[in-house]
Amino acid sequence: MEEQSDTIQKMLMQATLMSNLATLKCYYPEIHQFYQTYKLSGNEISIDNNGKPNLLNNGEFVYDDAALFAKSQVDNFCSNTNYQNYFTFDIAPQKDSEINFEHERTLKKLDTIRKKDTFYDTPNNPWNEEQIDCMFMIGSGLGYQIEEIFKQKRVCNFFLFEPSPEVFFAMLHCIDLKPLIEHCFAKAGQFKITIGFGPETALNNLNDYLKEIGNFNIARMFVFKHYESETTEKLISLIQEIGHRLSQGFGFMEDEVIGFSHLLSNIEAGFPLLMKKEYFVNKNPNRPVLIAGNGPSLDNKIKIIKERENEFIILSCGTSLRALLANGITPDIHIEMERTSTTLPWIESIPNQEQLKNIQIIALAPVCDEVLNKFKTPKIINKLFDYGGYLVKELDKLDLYESPDKMNPTVTNCALTLMISLGFKNIYLIGTDLGFKSLEHHHSKDSMYYDEEKYSTKESLDMFKKELTLKGNFGGKVYSTKVFEQSKGNIELLLDKNKSVTAFNCSDGVAIKGTTPLEFDEIPVIKNKISKKEFLTDLLKISFSSEQLSYSEIEALALKSFGDIKSIIDKLFAITDRDIRSRDELRLLFSLQYQTLFKEIKSLTKSAGAVGLFLQGSLKYFHAVIMSNSYYYNNLDKRNIYINDAITIMKEHFYVTYQELTERYNMPSKV
Repeated sequence: MEEQSDTIQKMLMQATLMSNLATLKCYYPEIHQFYQTYKLSGNEISIDNNGKPNLLNNGEFVYDDAALFAKSQVDNFCSNTNYQNYFTFDIAPQKDSEINFEHERTLKKLDTIRKKDTFYDTPNNPWNEEQIDCMFMIGSGLGYQIEEIFKQKRVCNFFLFEPSPEVFFAMLHCIDLKPLIEHCFAKAGQFKITIGFGPETALNNLNDYLKEIGNFNIARMFVFKHYESETTEKLISLIQEIGHRLSQGFGFMEDEVIGFSHLLSNIEAGFPLLMKKEYFVNKNPNRPVLIAGNGPSLDNKIKIIKERENEFIILSCGTSLRALLANGITPDIHIEMERTSTTLPWIESIPNQEQLKNIQIIALAPVCDEVLNKFKTPKIINKLFDYGGYLVKELDKLDLYESPDKMNPTVTNCALTLMISLGFKNIYLIGTDLGFKSLEHHHSKDSMYYDEEKYSTKESLDMFKKELTLKGNFGGKVYSTKVFEQSKGNIELLLDKNKSVTAFNCSDGVAIKGTTPLEFDEIPVIKNKISKKEFLTDLLKISFSSEQLSYSEIEALALKSFGDIKSIIDKLFAITDRDIRSRDELRLLFSLQYQTLFKEIKSLTKSAGAVGLFLQGSLKYFHAVIMSNSYYYNNLDKRNIYINDAITIMKEHFYVTYQELTERYNMPSKV
């Protein structure tokens, strides 16, 4: 009888495997192709002494009872939901005096209304919701915990990451994936599968998944870890350390209006744009470049930098300019990237304004022309993922201009990307601490942050918080912020894509993967036959051009895009023009808005990229903020009132900002 039972169980497992392979062929053809002739070799599926499917690892069964363990694990997860079990979207509250944009003011208004309604700042246990919008499961095991979760909750979007192809293949023998996948589809969601990658790739795939289904799903995204391994633990650590990257950097409409008005002014002024590498040759790519950030460790090396300034091409990054000039160091190139005119007072705080005319400035194209005109022969870089930047690309018939990636979020990123785009291979980072060891010393002491006329000591300290603790470049730990950590991540990604570049981190700040820690004092003496001035003059002359830049042409293309933007905004808010009666309905409508936006963009021709960049950032932020706030309500009637009022506020903001685009695109920046 026992042998007969085992035989039946094996037949059922084989039938389940065949059914799942057919399902994979239909929905995931690449995974199906991989497993079509796959054979287990390590984690084998077998029948245990209880006559049930079990994993064998090195001759030992993994589970006492796989199904019972999975149910117990899910029950424990549900009853002990804490911050480690789900990812939340929250925007840090801002003081009214710190708000520069209507975008910020409106999002804060949505939070303020919710706080008045709920009287507390702790959200409800999200597991109390009948519907789970998004779940990220790490480790499939035999899949029984997946079935259990789908029994307990209506899951809309499910992302499964299994590091081991063998374990996933074993799972295909045990549970039927088809009803789970089709359940997500029926809820206007998706069932995503990632197999066999490392933790970094898994997190990147999750980011891509959220972009596909709508970033508002991170308002409450559950993270379920089925088993412990080196890979799963590393992934959990990554989510805790850099998961904030999933919820920032979307951009917003008002920012695009400002940037486009500056771009037009810069094109009208005749400022040339950076060209692609194939259009020029850097005759001395190994000439050393020193990128000077405004980190606190800059102070310790400022004297030796002065002594050796002729050995390096020196770049100042934003606020590090004043620190360098205060110590008698004139940078060869100054870099700016912030588009708002609030940069201007910082530049004007430099005592000797005449010396700026001796400094070459290179900035992102949306930077205010008033800032650029303070310097010598301004040059600009087309900005990727930017409304105006896409219009420039559309007019660039010869594919002449470079639109580099990884240019933000700090000026250091912009400087490094520029020098790599110019063909330099030997780069030193100084003052690029991307953190601080003491709150009292968060930037160079000679920078604007210690200007008592502009900042009190308290105001200066309030600007920087110990949000993260990261590994130090020369050992130990360094306090950092989410923005600085994102800057670090983008430097690492940039260097990983440019293996021929040798980068030395001479800063006493955070460790940066892809750079070699090196004390600035230990750099050997560097001799150059050709003067910096002569070399740079020749290189910048051949690497920048305004050949295809026409104010009238870009303006005409923008005017065409205005109609497309208006049409899409109308369609987006026609979707929510109803009395919304639940959070579940809100998720469905937000999903429809999100998918409609990208469907409409694909139908466009010339202005597709520009229209998409103009609208999608604000849509993501408003969706995420409204959805996140909805979780704070115990009273469902009050929740529904909030949801409908919030949609009205969102709609008004979109139309007002659109009107601002059409009326102010060719006027001076308001910020």
